[in-house]
Parts: sequence; structure tokens; C-alpha cells
Amino acid sequence: MRFDVKSYSGEMKFSTVVENLEAVLEEIQRNPLISCFICMFIGHGGPGFINTADGKLDIHENILSKFMPQDCLKGKPKIFIFQTCRGTRHNFDSLACSGTLTVPTVLNPEGSDMLLCYASWQGFVSYCVNTKGKGTCYLQELHSMLRKFADGTNHLIDILTVLNRQVSSSPIMNSQRTDYFYQMPSFESSLRKKLFLLVDQRMPETAPTGDRGDSGDFQSSQLNVNV
Repeated sequence: MRFDVKSYSGEMKFSTVVENLEAVLEEIQRNPLISCFICMFIGHGGPGFINTADGKLDIHENILSKFMPQDCLKGKPKIFIFQTCRGTRHNFDSLACSGTLTVPTVLNPEGSDMLLCYASWQGFVSYCVNTKGKGTCYLQELHSMLRKFADGTNHLIDILTVLNRQVSSSPIMNSQRTDYFYQMPSFESSLRKKLFLLVDQRMPETAPTGDRGDSGDFQSSQLNVNV
């Protein structure tokens, strides 16, 4: 794929990993022609962290936060691959004792076929529109994207990618009208098939506002689902 590869191996202390990340950042900053960045970690870890020889490396605070503000990477794909545990639980399927070992034809590990959609990036706030009854920026845009693209031909992940771009590129003015803020949605997927939604006429024309007393008419019954 024509990537320039830099590798660090061996058991490392927390400070060594941080130094290596800083070295990678310096190299990136010297190369303005970078069009995509991929970073892979292989080792042991737990929920939200990677183990080092003498501590834990927080994925968001110690890794991702270093790369987000880099001007040379703004607007470019930043891909992070973590080959580590995220907990101590095991996915297993008990097999009946018999003379032969039978593998189930349908495997459904716990955590499979999930799609988690977040209005903002971890550690950041999400915003409401400064107009009474308008509700949140994220739900408005999600509603708009579904009405526009959920026609049974567009994969939901593709729709959410367009949603990310739309929300993140729409500035939000604060109540004092002195500053603009931006919101970055995100999603996590363990889907194992492509998911296509088809909006029907029962879907309301406006998104739920989240205000007290809102009926929240944004339900799966208003969508036809194909996989």
C-alpha cells in the first residue's frame, strides 16, 4: 500500500512508548504530504488502556489526543489498530458431550452485531441548537440523513460517515455570540453484515427535541431493515 513503516518492538516502559509516539509525531510534522496515517499497537491491555512494562497507557488521553490537534493530519484519515484485550471475559459456546465434536453452524459471540452511535467524541460535550424546540444538532442531522439517504440502497455505516462530516463542519455559535464551537460525532461497529434502512411514511418530518414531554417518535417501527 506504499506506506512508510516505522516499527518499535520489545517490552517498553510508559515513558518509552510516549517518547516513541513523540518521535513519530515529529516525523509526521516534517512531511506535509502525508495523506493517511495508520498506527498499530500489539500487546496486552484492558478497557480503554494498553499495558506497558510499568503502567497503563490510556488510549484516549495518551495516544489519540496527541494526534488529533496535528495540523498536518487535519482532514486526513487517522486509523488506529489495537491488538489487545479489552477485558477479562471469554466468549464461548458450550458443546454437548458426544462422540464427535460439533461446531455450531451459527456463531453469535456476545457483543456481536452492535452499532454504537455517539453525538460527540469521548470527553467532549454535545450541543443543542439555540432555538427553542429545535433540539440537538446531532439528532436533527441524523434525522435529515435518514430521510435523505435511507432508501434501501445506502449502507447505514456510509450514512453515519456522511453524518459525521455534516455535523463536524457545521459551526455552533454560543449564546453570547462570541465564539463558534464544533461537534464531532463518532460510532463503533461490530456489525457483521451490511445494514440498509428504508424510511417509510410513518417517520415524522422532524427529529425528537429531547425536551420534557417529547414523545420521542424516532423508533425502529418507522424503518424497514434489510441485511
